[in-house]
Amino acid sequence: MIEAAKSILGGNKARSLYAIDVLRLEFYLADDSVSIGRAVADAMATGKVGLAEFTILTKKEIWQCSKWDLLAHGRQLRLLVGTYPSAFGGLARLKLQNLRLPDISDGLPKILSTCKRLEYLRLYNCDAGHMSLLQVEHPRLGELKIVDCDFERVELKWLPELALLIVSRWISPHDPVSFGHVPLFRSMSMANTCLTDHKVLSLSELLGEAAINQLRLDLQSEKVGEEECDLTWTMFILLGAPSLKELCITVRDHLCEMFTDPGERKNYSFSKEKKNKGLELDAQFASGFKHNKLAVLRIYGFQSEEKFISYIWSVMEHAYEYPDSSGKG
Repeated sequence: MIEAAKSILGGNKARSLYAIDVLRLEFYLADDSVSIGRAVADAMATGKVGLAEFTILTKKEIWQCSKWDLLAHGRQLRLLVGTYPSAFGGLARLKLQNLRLPDISDGLPKILSTCKRLEYLRLYNCDAGHMSLLQVEHPRLGELKIVDCDFERVELKWLPELALLIVSRWISPHDPVSFGHVPLFRSMSMANTCLTDHKVLSLSELLGEAAINQLRLDLQSEKVGEEECDLTWTMFILLGAPSLKELCITVRDHLCEMFTDPGERKNYSFSKEKKNKGLELDAQFASGFKHNKLAVLRIYGFQSEEKFISYIWSVMEHAYEYPDSSGKG
């Protein structure tokens, strides 16, 4: 891989390089990967490279990485960025995995500031130390994906172009993210298995003043309500999202993805109590609450059971305006 990159992009041929609209490199992080950085930096200097993307892998998988492996990978990445910052300065997309970058001068915030053209960032099993804080500021970042990371909290401080956020499987007992200046933020996807230490997520508290038009929640086959599937809790989404136009629900019992044995659930710290414990439908529903925007309800995994039929009628009652006696309503 190193020799191929040097042959195509580097050396004396860099000046006569043909224009490249899209350059995507996927390589393993190692001490000798600086050679790839040099080849890309030389190519960037010609001004003939358009969109550039790095997917930086590690030779060990996530379950094989110890704390010392994460730190070693972090040092290797800092060496690569520090030696050839121009290679990263031209990146539009960056995917990182299995890294620990302590909060030091050349940590993750410094790397992000080096990637001045970055529009897409994916962090997989990355952190700045177990249960650490990450503050993100970037003028061009539009998509951010945080998967299996040990951050206690990610503060999206100043991201004027951020439109999409994906957060999957966090360990923090608190809200995993907070929103600062994100004026273009429109879409969020969250996936997590509820553990005993996790707090009840309040979307209104989590989002603050951030406005979105697409929200995806993945409960990873864990139950929200009763032991049998109960969809009533989703009515709170209608109450909290008055501009919602389409509500899609996927209902499934994937036994291969669930821990049902009480002993296993205790060992893995899965939640023992219902997270909607004590919740009741707001009085606004009983007083004739109407949702004026909802036009589509989709249920994937629908079954012809009373609880599904009742739920559909309940949604229709609050999202459909029946005509009054005058025929005008």
